Amino acid sequence: MIVGGGIIGVEFASIFNAFDCEVSLVEASDRLLPNFDKEVSKKMTLLLKKKGIAVHTKASVTEIQDQKGKLACFFKNNNGQEMSIACDNLLVATGRKASFTHLFAEHISCEANPQGLKVNPSFQTSIPSIYAIGDVVSGNMQLAHVASAQGVNAVLAMNKKEPEYDLSLASSCVYTSPELASVGIDEAFAKAEEIPVKIGKYNMAGNAKSMIVGNELGFIKVISHEQTGEVLGAQLMCERATDMVAQFAEMIHQKVTLQEALQVIYPHPTFSEGIGEALESSLGQAIHVAPARRK
Repeated sequence: MIVGGGIIGVEFASIFNAFDCEVSLVEASDRLLPNFDKEVSKKMTLLLKKKGIAVHTKASVTEIQDQKGKLACFFKNNNGQEMSIACDNLLVATGRKASFTHLFAEHISCEANPQGLKVNPSFQTSIPSIYAIGDVVSGNMQLAHVASAQGVNAVLAMNKKEPEYDLSLASSCVYTSPELASVGIDEAFAKAEEIPVKIGKYNMAGNAKSMIVGNELGFIKVISHEQTGEVLGAQLMCERATDMVAQFAEMIHQKVTLQEALQVIYPHPTFSEGIGEALESSLGQAIHVAPARRK
């Protein structure tokens, strides 16, 4: 039983399912992976269900009981009905918060809120000589690559130098099968901010490398500005998504347009061909057909 259908909950549901465990997943929001693109969330939910994972969304846990060596998790489902599931183990993956109670000596106190330490854009705390990065910082993305980049920027700030990393382009990665990755804006953000965008999408079922490895599930979606063609975001659900997402981060950082991005030749057969296909889809161009198989 896993309580929490965010990144960690979905990853561990996939892991235990692969170990042939019976898994149930309970999430309070109306969908799994609520911080991800809605289409990615929907398709991953369908895939998890197809693999035999029981998914309960809009569900709130009311009680957990120890029943003679087993655990019973009681919750209300999306219809308000009381349900219970017995399990051998229960994983609570409802989010993390910073632990900094004993981080400083008693006479030192940095300004903080329940989520963590408060810092300025240079990662200075309320005590100017103390800097903070990573999971201990309030409102931060709790990711290793984010903390690492913040550390570099913080040291540069200490030495009165410009930051090296653009922290607004930190990619989100989910290590399921297939993998998920996202960077930049998605459709919901564009709609909320009234940004005119074009959506290009390529189904990886037509990708030769996906066929070779036997996992043709998923897609690559590109968000671009409708007028300028500038790449603004991407969502990937496919093999090696976490390896490829940095290519989109680079495009966004460099303000690359669809036309400029398509000047690159993507080798065949590779997963990255899907990037080129998604970019072409954004322009409404014909999708390239993979070379015919040799007889």
